This record gives sequence, C-alpha cells and structure tokens, in this order.
Amino acid sequence: DVCSSDLVFKNCTLLDGTLDMQPKPGTDVAIENGIITEIGSIAPKSGDEVIDLTGKYLDRKSVV
Repeated sequence: DVCSSDLVFKNCTLLDGTLDMQPKPGTDVAIENGIITEIGSIAPKSGDEVIDLTGKYLDRKSVV
C-alpha cells in the first residue's frame, strides 16, 4: 500500500497542475503517509522506497 509507506519519486517531469502547467524535468517528489511532503531535489531517508521516473511524467493523478 503506497499510502502507508514513505516513497520518493526521483527524476520525474512534474506537471504541477497550475494554469501555466510548465513541465519541471528532473524533479523529485516525496510522499509520506499518502501526502506530498516535499518537491525538489530530495535525498531519500533510510527505509524510503525510491522509484526512478526518468523519462516519465508525474501529475496530480498519475504517472505517465
């Protein structure tokens, strides 16, 4: 269950859902207990599940 563990998506192209929706390549996203807690360049903590999304897009609903 992704919502119950700490997760870091590395190197995604983030589509942030703002009106200008400018893609942000090479972005990391940290999720803790199902909530986004950090966006930027993230050093995963020991025990975090890390998923490399190089070449993939992440938006508020899905990974493409």
